[in-house]
Order: sequence, then structure tokens, then C-alpha cells
Amino acid sequence: MQEVLDDRLWQAIEKNMGWIKKRCSFDERHPQKCEDLVQEIMFHLVDSNSSFLKQKEIVPEAWVKRITINRIKAHQGKEINRAKLATFDEYYEENHPESRQAGANEAKQIVHALEGYLKAEEQEIFKLMILGESVKDIADIVGMTPGSVSNAKARITKKAQEYINRGLNE
Repeated sequence: MQEVLDDRLWQAIEKNMGWIKKRCSFDERHPQKCEDLVQEIMFHLVDSNSSFLKQKEIVPEAWVKRITINRIKAHQGKEINRAKLATFDEYYEENHPESRQAGANEAKQIVHALEGYLKAEEQEIFKLMILGESVKDIADIVGMTPGSVSNAKARITKKAQEYINRGLNE
């Protein structure tokens, strides 16, 4: 007997479909592979219905975003050719046409420099910041408290400032 998909989960999936696609495009540049990744995420979200129902106090949107990130991480682990992963440059230019303006290259350089200094958890928070997620939403997605996310954002900001200062002093 097939289990019926919980309405709250279905509504959260529908509400966050744009976010899921955007988050996938962040890590997979090939359009067909990105589409395949979205489909894989959808299968896992539907498959997670019974686990979702067992959760007492889960925010459906956070559940959807957490499953999405976990599937993206699994996808990345399976990829043999890391060159197929999207670069921040491609994502940034595609989603920010004004990036060709003066100063945009400096901003992208900071992003690239920070990726080398950030821990994996900070990198994920950083990507979610770029996508415009709130502190509360980031906390729900990555399974941290809002205070921990705020502290991570402060560390990321400090690292960015250190990078800028170092460049000015050279």
C-alpha cells in the first residue's frame, strides 16, 4: 500500500521548487545534469515522507532545504570529474548581469579567496547567504541555532575583512 504524501511536505516542496533549482545550479553547471539533480532531490523528498511524518517539531521548508543540501553533497561525492561543478563566477554572472560593472571582479575575487579559508560548514553558510537566506532559515537548513549561524557569519565577515586589508597592505 502506497503512503500518501503529507500535504505540508508537498506544499513546502512546491513553495521551494525555485530555491531547489537555484541551489542545484550553484553546484552543477551542466543544465541537463542540474535537471537530473533536481529530479533526484524530488525523489528523495517524496521518499522521505515517512521520516518527515515521524518528526515532531520540524519546519517543512527547513526539511525540504536540508534534504536538498544533503542530496547535493551526495551528488558531489559521486562526481568523478570536479570540473563539471559550477564555479561561483558562472553562477554570479548568470544571476547578476550587473556583475560586469566596475567593482564586481573584486567581489568575486573575495568570494574565491574566502572559499580557500572557510571550513566546509562556513562554505555552506556562505552559499546560503549569497542566495539571500535569513539567519533563521540558514539555521533550520544546516541544523544549527540562529546564534551559531550569526557567529559563523561574523567569522566569514572577519575573514573577508582580513583578506581585503591584506590586499591593501601589499
